[in-house]
Amino acid sequence: MNLSRIWPLLLGSGVTLGLAKAAAQYGVGALAFTLWPTLAAGPMLGVIGLLRQGHPADLPRLMRFGSVAGLFGHALPISAVFWLSAMK
Repeated sequence: MNLSRIWPLLLGSGVTLGLAKAAAQYGVGALAFTLWPTLAAGPMLGVIGLLRQGHPADLPRLMRFGSVAGLFGHALPISAVFWLSAMK
């Protein structure tokens, strides 16, 4: 097994848990902790997609997929991380 592939995952997990713990200690709400990174990631991914591929063929279908994928792949896991790190 190549350990050089594992280090970025461990580092990313540690940074995310540390940020969630610090945010919880400073009184940041779970919704705000989830909302701002999600709102930042959406437009950034949209711009990258437009620069790399051009205009999508079926925008409503892509928006529906992005909403579901963003909810289950980003917003809910970040909320769970915040909730678990805020526990005492």
